[in-house]
Amino acid sequence: MTRQIRTTVSALMIRLLKTYAESKGVDFNKAAARCHFNPDVLESSRARIPGEMFKTLWQVIQSKTRDPHPGINFGRLMAEHYPAGSVLFTLMLNSPTIENALEVLVRYHRIMSDLIQPQFEIKGDLTHLFWDTRPIDFKDNPQLSEAVVCTYHTLLRRMSRDRVRAVKICFAHSKPTDPDTAAAFKKIFKVPVCFGEPVSQLILNTRDLETPIDLADSSLYQILEAHAETLVRVPPEHALADRPWTRKVLARIRHQFAQGRVATIGSTARELALSTRALQERLKQESTRFRDLLQAVRKELAMHHLSRRELSICDIAFMLGYSEQSAFNHAFKRWTGQSPRSFIRQAAST
Repeated sequence: MTRQIRTTVSALMIRLLKTYAESKGVDFNKAAARCHFNPDVLESSRARIPGEMFKTLWQVIQSKTRDPHPGINFGRLMAEHYPAGSVLFTLMLNSPTIENALEVLVRYHRIMSDLIQPQFEIKGDLTHLFWDTRPIDFKDNPQLSEAVVCTYHTLLRRMSRDRVRAVKICFAHSKPTDPDTAAAFKKIFKVPVCFGEPVSQLILNTRDLETPIDLADSSLYQILEAHAETLVRVPPEHALADRPWTRKVLARIRHQFAQGRVATIGSTARELALSTRALQERLKQESTRFRDLLQAVRKELAMHHLSRRELSICDIAFMLGYSEQSAFNHAFKRWTGQSPRSFIRQAAST
């Protein structure tokens, strides 16, 4: 039996879809009601919405707009507005080079959405930027494919201050029959555009990967990368609907630390009325380990308390179960690439 892939998108993506809908004269709340979606969910910045709900909302909004290029225009809006509130895109904009930015895109894309998984492959003089689309059939959703391509193409131009553009753009779906639509693609991208290709992708000159991102801030990059690691390793509770034991263990670990106790697998198992072995087996079935969850929560709490600067580094170390501050310092540097004191200084300067 094939396991169904459950995908989610960030609340910010739905907010952008709402912005797009309203810019085209579509009542988002009516579209949401038609899809049985409660817009109040968007009030939480860390909310995750099922990928199927995003696709349904997109299809309803698309059917009600007279936009001749919905995918392209939604992609443009994504590239223009998403960096303002996105850890992922802000991290890309503060990467040292275009290649580093693409590595960030691949590593942390699921912060934004796991509907797709970007990948890039260097083949001699050309580099191919494409994505795994197993959770969603883009041939049935050509406008979403166009939105992804437009977003990435616009971001590349923005990060490089228009020095980097794709040399060719490929779409897996068929060429539009309307000549005006086909001409619009050429006008928008200003590079050769091909249809009916094996995969949708952007093809770049490999030499362009070395292009520096002039306005990148290395200090901000380090802080954002540490935060991104936390978001990837410890997803919000409502994003763990299909991983109930992971969710329960994370809640128990946080609860024990909040009570001033050191979380162990034994104490956590007892609180969940399980043997240690039984808990290990349940976490294994969800592709995780207690050790990884413990370290992720420690990192999450360490960054939180260091940013607030209300406790000393020594107090934070003991609160998180380290017998010596030096052990905590070593662990924090392994997580973030910098010492706790360096993290505090950089957080204070931003």
